[in-house]
Amino acid sequence: MTFYSEREFSSKKATSRFLNWIYKKNISYETQTFNSYKRKLHIDKCLLKKNGKYLSTGNGKGVDYQPRIGSMFESVEHLIFNQQKHDNIRSTGKDLLNKYPILLKDFPVSQILKHNLHNFIFVDSYSSLLYNQDRILYPSFMVDTNFDQIDLNNFSEYNQYSSNSGFAIGSTRAEALVHAICELIERDLVSKILINQGLGISLTNNDTIYSKIDNDSLPQSAILIKDNIEKTLRTEVKLIEIKGKLGVPTFLAVSNPQNKLEYPLYGSGSSLNRAYAAQRALTELLQLALLFNQEDMLLFRQLNENWKKFQKVKNTIKFNFIDEIKNNNFHSSNIFKNNNNFSRHQMVEYILKELLTRLRAVGLNCYYRSIYQDDDISVVQTLIPSFDRFNLILEGKLILPNLM
Repeated sequence: MTFYSEREFSSKKATSRFLNWIYKKNISYETQTFNSYKRKLHIDKCLLKKNGKYLSTGNGKGVDYQPRIGSMFESVEHLIFNQQKHDNIRSTGKDLLNKYPILLKDFPVSQILKHNLHNFIFVDSYSSLLYNQDRILYPSFMVDTNFDQIDLNNFSEYNQYSSNSGFAIGSTRAEALVHAICELIERDLVSKILINQGLGISLTNNDTIYSKIDNDSLPQSAILIKDNIEKTLRTEVKLIEIKGKLGVPTFLAVSNPQNKLEYPLYGSGSSLNRAYAAQRALTELLQLALLFNQEDMLLFRQLNENWKKFQKVKNTIKFNFIDEIKNNNFHSSNIFKNNNNFSRHQMVEYILKELLTRLRAVGLNCYYRSIYQDDDISVVQTLIPSFDRFNLILEGKLILPNLM
C-alpha cells in the first residue's frame, strides 16, 4: 500500500503527545495486548487511572504500531466524552424546525421535534465546515448517550437513536475531523446495506452499490490480514464493499458464526484509501473477536429477545443477505495522483478538504462542535443530519430505518 496516513504525526510523536497530556492531568495508564493466531496481529487496550481509580479504557486496532496509538488516544477520547460539557441552550421544537429546516432530514430528530413543538429541548450549537456563518442547534441527547432529558413527550423511544457517532479525537483538529467524518460515512453506509439488502427496502435516491470482494483480488497485505483473522476465528470471513454517492471506499467484514454463537462478528471501515478502509474493517472484526466477553453474549440474547417475532430482522442482523451479493474484484485507488510527496500534515489537510469537497458536491452539509482543544489533542463532535443511524440495530437498539 502506498504510504497513507490519517495521522499528522509519527507513532513516536503521537505517543509523546499522549504522554504529555496524561502527565499534565496527573493520570497514569497501563496497556494490555491481545494476540491473533501466531501473534501476527494484535489488539491493544489502554486503561487510564488517577489515584488508583479507573477512568476510562480505549481499544486500538490495525497493524504495526496502530493498535497501541489507537488505544491510547481512544482512552482519552472516552474520558473526554464522559466529561464533556454542553452549551445549556434551550429551544422549543417549533423554533428549531422553523430556524433549521435541515433538521427535517434527520428522521429521529424531526419526529421528536414535531412531538414537542412547545416543549423546551436542550441543544448545542454546531458550525458548518462548508459554509461560513452557517450553524444549527442540535438536541444534546442525540449525540451524548449519557445526557438525560426525561421531560419530552415520546422521548424514550427516540432515545434509542442516541449515538456517539462522529465523536473523534486527533492530535490536531484536522486529524480529529477526518476520523469523525469517515466514521459518519461508514455508519451511514452500513445502515444502508442493512435496510436495502437486509430488509429489502428500496431507499429514495439510493445509488449505493454492494459487492462481495473476491479474495484473490485483494492486495497481498490484506490477504495476509484476512487469512490470519480466519485462522484466529477458525471460520470464514467475507469482505463486502459498499459504494455510496460520496465515493468514499467503505468495507464491511463479516465472519461466519463461530463456537455455536448465533450471530456473526463484524467490522467496518471507511477511508479515501481503499486498502486502508479494508484493513480497518478487517482489524475491527478481529478486535471484536479478541475482546469478546460476557457483555457481547448478553447483547446476542437481547437481539434474540428484541426480534423473536420478526424473522426478517433477525436474518438482517445475522447478515444472511451477504450470500446474495454478487462477487467483484478489489480495485486499488490513489487519491493523491501526483502529490505522493505530501508530508503527514499536508496529507491530513488534503484528506479533509477532499471529504468536504465530496460532501458539497452531493448537496450535503457537515457540522461540527469543538469539544476539547489544547496543544496535544483535539476532540470534535460532527454530524450530517440526513445520515442514517439504523446501524444501531446491531447494538441492540429498537429503531426504525430512515426512509425519507
